[in-house]
Amino acid sequence: MTLESLTLLLRRRRITAVAAGRGRETRLRSSEQGAAPESMEHEPSLRELALERANAALRDELSHWYRAQQDVASNETHFRALVETSGDIVWSADATGCCTYVNGSAFEATLGYRAEEIIGFPFTHFATAASAQTFDDEFFKLMETGAPLHVDGAFLHRDGSTVYLTINAIALRDGEGNFIGTSGTAVDVSKLKTAEALLRHALAEQQSIFDSATVGIAIVDNGSIVRANAELERMFGFPDGGANGAVMAKLLVVDDSEGWLRTAARAIVTRGVYDCDVVCARPSGARFWSRVTVRAYKQDGGDSTIWVLHDISDRKQKEREIEHAALHDALTGLPNRALLSDRLAHHIEHAARANVKFGVLFVDLDRFKVVNDTIGHDGGDHLLRTVADRLRQRVRGRDTVARQGGDEFIVMLPEIGTIADIEHVAETLLREIAQPIQIFGSTYVVTGSIGISVYPDHGTDAPALLKHADAAMYRAKEIGKNTFMVFNRDLHVQASEDVRVENRLRIELEKGGLDVHYQPRVELATGRICSLEALARWHDDTLGFVEPSRFIPLAERAGLIGRLGDAVLRRACEDLAHLSALGYSELGLSVNVSHCQLTDPGLVAKVRCTLDQFGLDPRRLELELTETAIAHNVDQAVQIMRNFAAQGIRIAIDDFGTGYSSLSQLKHFPIRTLKIDRSFVDGLPHDEDDAAIVLAIIAMARRLKIRVVGEGIETPEQLRFLAQHEGQEGQGHLFGAAMPLDEIVNVLSAELARASTGSGRSGGARVFALPAR
Repeated sequence: MTLESLTLLLRRRRITAVAAGRGRETRLRSSEQGAAPESMEHEPSLRELALERANAALRDELSHWYRAQQDVASNETHFRALVETSGDIVWSADATGCCTYVNGSAFEATLGYRAEEIIGFPFTHFATAASAQTFDDEFFKLMETGAPLHVDGAFLHRDGSTVYLTINAIALRDGEGNFIGTSGTAVDVSKLKTAEALLRHALAEQQSIFDSATVGIAIVDNGSIVRANAELERMFGFPDGGANGAVMAKLLVVDDSEGWLRTAARAIVTRGVYDCDVVCARPSGARFWSRVTVRAYKQDGGDSTIWVLHDISDRKQKEREIEHAALHDALTGLPNRALLSDRLAHHIEHAARANVKFGVLFVDLDRFKVVNDTIGHDGGDHLLRTVADRLRQRVRGRDTVARQGGDEFIVMLPEIGTIADIEHVAETLLREIAQPIQIFGSTYVVTGSIGISVYPDHGTDAPALLKHADAAMYRAKEIGKNTFMVFNRDLHVQASEDVRVENRLRIELEKGGLDVHYQPRVELATGRICSLEALARWHDDTLGFVEPSRFIPLAERAGLIGRLGDAVLRRACEDLAHLSALGYSELGLSVNVSHCQLTDPGLVAKVRCTLDQFGLDPRRLELELTETAIAHNVDQAVQIMRNFAAQGIRIAIDDFGTGYSSLSQLKHFPIRTLKIDRSFVDGLPHDEDDAAIVLAIIAMARRLKIRVVGEGIETPEQLRFLAQHEGQEGQGHLFGAAMPLDEIVNVLSAELARASTGSGRSGGARVFALPAR
């Protein structure tokens, strides 16, 4: 209804009212007598005036109603313009999840499809299968619980490229609370995904555009807000209607707000939109991060701008946390390897320009793994955090303390004066590390070993400085631990030689050139050879004969011990199968296992597979572990030993008495054999201490029903002592050194010949027997 039609209606109502009044006046004059004519003529005039006033009031009321309708229409125009001009997809779907509306321009700009190509289909019609499934799961939660939907997903553009969208939606319900559909937004975050992938290859939680209830919207004219929604007022802390008239530039925390606005204006003119992340300020002074999108908007012939603000404070915090996590150690909070490399490069560049020295300290805790297994992983973590704090507190603010990994730390000392100054710092750190530490009510003391390298004396790049500091640290451990060592030329020669030997060892393992020799184990009561210990031997074409004490520790440090152990086991099982074919089918075999191999989750399966490959009874194999190997991770080692025992494979503790095993733990180990270390056998029978230790081990083993093997037997007196005190087996040069397979065959043949003629100590009994089960 127009304003003119309302006015015409009012006129008709006024004429009717006047006519009715005059009729009543005529009837009144005919019935009343003596009334003055002037009075009768004046009374209709008053009624007409009253009716006119009533009509005017009604006309005003209808006019106000009409203007209100115009305001509603204007609001709808503003909202539709906002949606249609948004760079983000705005969509609606019915209760089945099929789209009923998308803003066509944004949808086509983002995915290359027209709006009609998605109407009637789920919003994930162009999504990847995984993303569609995730969306469907969240849509179901939205439908069931009403919780807002928030999904990050991958969609396929018409041109075949992948577009990453952050999708938000809220549930729509009718007056009775029934779910009738959903409405939300989809934001293209592909650029952000790409940037985050390039930065640390980590996933940063995307802060996407919120639904209509959490998006701030403002219409700005001549730099001032002329209209704002409730969410924008909430974001900035304005009271209802308080945002109107606020100057937008004063709500932004930028160096040059006017310049920023000019930049935005130019972008709007050229691209139609300007968006960026910016810090906003509330009138209270509090600040928050916001993603601001500004678009031009024409209204009533004038030019205004629509501002859409998304609070992304959480996302920025997540980004800071992710960046911090990517560059810092989670346990200690120290810089990690990535940040260490960056700072090393920075220090090298600075030192080269300024022609100054700086020091690199490689700190490693002594026997940390033993302590860690004793107090548990939680206690070990507490110890590492304590050491990290002590190191950090004992260096200057410009120095760097980083965690290399495990129990290793790196300390960088830029612009240090002399090597003597670096050594002084190292001494201070060693004293600080060795201070007692309270853990779970008990006091523990750990020490450290430190290797030192100096730029540019010991290297001009990060790998060289770290490598040489590492080499010096290992030398510090070799000379007694709890000390430091400065890298020198001798260590450089040793490090170079280690690299050379390591490279040759890799080549040898590739071509399978390592030899395996065998040392007999003899039953002391009968003199029978009951088992053979497989020992790796290496004669290199270039290096000549390389001692096992040289290449085995190197293989452990270089990560080659697993391949070396696999090669020895395979070769030994192959040779044992050959001996079985020659008639020695009950001869046992023992093979050493390094502590590094115990970390291999597939170790048990590999050993059993090798036995099956050569058709060997698992009970013929005995694996030898040192106490030190077990102490690296007692729980893990015990579980592996139990897994081997379940397969019928037997376990021996090698070099018993020299490691760190607890007698209280020993009774829980599924072991069959204890091998007394040669250091205790050497003094038999004259050294009283050695004799007492050996007798104690034999007595303990007897009570635990464990067999005892004496290692390093070289004299008849040692043999006699062990045999007289019920040691079951012996091994050493008295019976024979480690020898190649063909020599072992000769020894076994000779023993068999003596047994068959009755000249052997066994009195004609069978010489080769499987150890008692």
